[in-house]
Amino acid sequence: MAVATEGLKMRTQESESVIPFSPASKNVSPADTNNLDKAGQTILQLLNKAAGTVEQNSKRAIDLAQKFSHQLRTAEDRIAELEAEVATYQDRSERAEQ
Repeated sequence: MAVATEGLKMRTQESESVIPFSPASKNVSPADTNNLDKAGQTILQLLNKAAGTVEQNSKRAIDLAQKFSHQLRTAEDRIAELEAEVATYQDRSERAEQ
């Protein structure tokens, strides 16, 4: 919890220190500004798409991990059953030899 609070404080401090973008020169044409805005929007769209892909991959990985975990538990239960069966047959075999 302390780490989350520290992270929030850091983000707050960073946002307070952000200086809004303004062109270095007042001679910047509206076309240049428009091109920068388009490039920025394209970058944001690509980042959103990448974030969506990462989220899908994460969900898929979690689903597979849960599936494999269930299969592992099922296999462990079956192994325990087979070990018990082996013990029973060994016991019967020893009694038969006597």
